[in-house]
Amino acid sequence: MPRKRSVVEQRREQIAAQVERLRRRLASRTRNAYRSDFHYERWVRQSSALIDELLEELSILDDPGGYDQLPPAVVAEELGTTTSKVRLLIKGGEILASGKPAHEYVSREELATACDAGVEELLRRLNQEAAEVFDESVKYLHRGQLRLAERACRRLIARESIAGAFALPYETALLLARANLDEVDARLRFISRAEVVVRPRLLHNLRRLLRGMSFQDEPARAFAERLLHGDEARDHEGHKVFRSKLREPQQFAMFVTTVILNEIDQRWKRRLRSGQRKELNGIIRSAVYSALHAHESYDRLASSREFVDAIRVLMPRYYEPAKLIGNLVSDDET
Repeated sequence: MPRKRSVVEQRREQIAAQVERLRRRLASRTRNAYRSDFHYERWVRQSSALIDELLEELSILDDPGGYDQLPPAVVAEELGTTTSKVRLLIKGGEILASGKPAHEYVSREELATACDAGVEELLRRLNQEAAEVFDESVKYLHRGQLRLAERACRRLIARESIAGAFALPYETALLLARANLDEVDARLRFISRAEVVVRPRLLHNLRRLLRGMSFQDEPARAFAERLLHGDEARDHEGHKVFRSKLREPQQFAMFVTTVILNEIDQRWKRRLRSGQRKELNGIIRSAVYSALHAHESYDRLASSREFVDAIRVLMPRYYEPAKLIGNLVSDDET
């Protein structure tokens, strides 16, 4: 009875056969088989590069002990499974690998992690849906375990692509934890352009992650606060409510806005049209409320500090003091 070949031996035979086919093809195929010199030369370069990659893998299979990056066949033999299953685990993000698809390599550190988990556990994780992976991985961001969060992010992307309902919020929160604000901003722009039925789910999952996260970086903390508190603003946007139901700063913002618009009507040569007045009312009211909120919460919220400090830079160094209007008098005059 013939001895069963090991996974590594099988891979050696596959490589030898593939290299032989490629060499025969290079020797027999001529320029006439291609549309141009460019296409022929590109094919020659690609075929030669592939042969080099295969021969490099073959040398690792012959003596894996001298290498830190190992091909899937060596990983499969260590795990006691097949190469095809290892490739599935790599594709699903359960085993992290580097390199081009079909020519990935796994580090010895990652192999040790995979061996600790065991192939049965890895295959169980491979069958998890994105929602289940997300639920299990929220804790990594809340605890600041960014290496585990990075692994979870790869698993989510493997299941539903980078734009998925779980993968996109998770990657956005991970980037925010690393204070990579430009990348966060790019993903938020993508979310803002998402379909109306998709956007709420993306934002809900993102806020679920942010609510338990802490940030050492002040701008990142301010970014997170805006995302969290923006939910309330969007939910109430455009809905009128009784004045008595507003909070005191919101009522005061309405009062200040009314004073401003009334003064504009009285002193400006051109009277505001109805549409202009309505637009200015909303702009001024929100600006006044934001200023009051930022001033009151300056010591508590990073987003308020960022807002106030940015506005202070814009303020002129010298300006004419404000004056009382109407029949108002100061205490000194009284």
